[in-house]
Amino acid sequence: MNCFRRPGPTRGVCALALVALFARGLIADEGSFYASNAMGVVRDAIAADEIDAHEWIIRVDASAVGETHVLFRDGVEIERTDFVVVDGVLAERRVGLPDGTIRYTERYSYWADGSLRSVVHDGSGDTITYRYEAGRMVLEWHDTGRSIEESRFDRAGRLVLRRVRVSDAILEQEERDYWADGAGSPLRSVTRTRDGEVTVEQYNERGVLVGVTSRAAEAVRSALVRVFDGDLLVEERSETDAGLLVRRFFYEAGVLIAERVFRDGALTLVVDHEPGADYTRTETIHRGDEALLRVYFRGQVRIRESVLRDGEAIRTREFATPDGQS
Repeated sequence: MNCFRRPGPTRGVCALALVALFARGLIADEGSFYASNAMGVVRDAIAADEIDAHEWIIRVDASAVGETHVLFRDGVEIERTDFVVVDGVLAERRVGLPDGTIRYTERYSYWADGSLRSVVHDGSGDTITYRYEAGRMVLEWHDTGRSIEESRFDRAGRLVLRRVRVSDAILEQEERDYWADGAGSPLRSVTRTRDGEVTVEQYNERGVLVGVTSRAAEAVRSALVRVFDGDLLVEERSETDAGLLVRRFFYEAGVLIAERVFRDGALTLVVDHEPGADYTRTETIHRGDEALLRVYFRGQVRIRESVLRDGEAIRTREFATPDGQS
């Protein structure tokens, strides 16, 4: 089982599962063959005469300090993993190529009660350290030699802090807050800091994004506010240096039927989602109260546009569609 092929926190969780397997003894029978996959996972035992029917297999060999798993694909050796067991617990795992080159190693340490304390993963110039408390991962520390990425997790296994630094300088940071304890609780806020700019995302009790604010040098650069009626988004307000953009949404029996877009208080766009004979929606460009241009869509395809005067079409242009119709 090659946990550390998997990105992010999953790798640390996978290490816990691997330690638990070895706590029950060697994880396979010496001299046996097992069906496997590209991840090197030990699956069902197979007989020697069934080997040719499987693309991926693992052969298990006994060693002086534990066991070795040899991974084959279509009969060709791909990788071998040595598991070093000391006093009945997994102490080290070495993953190498058929020519003897070591791709990476993992060293395991334990608390006095026997629970996993840390895993140190060394390979390709990177060192990743996972720390555990009471059987849960609390820290991932990734040192590339050029930068360090630190991730901290709460009791529910949720990310609460991520920080990237070079020497003593913090390049970026992300902090997460949740509405309540427990793995099922949604996000309450996410604060990201990068290059002197701080972006704060706010979420409602259902975990839906309701606001985003970006600041630089104590000045607000942009702000987004989303207003809901139950689960329905009814207004979205976005303010930047370019001005204030407001989008309002209208529903009938919970189905979106129209949108109105205002820039700095003036109506600029009306979207009608109620279909017609040959179209699924229209978008009408406005200048204040005056409608200037109406565009007809079938799905995402523009099929027609009409120039308007006093609400009436004075000129219409048809567009060819992918199905050859217009």
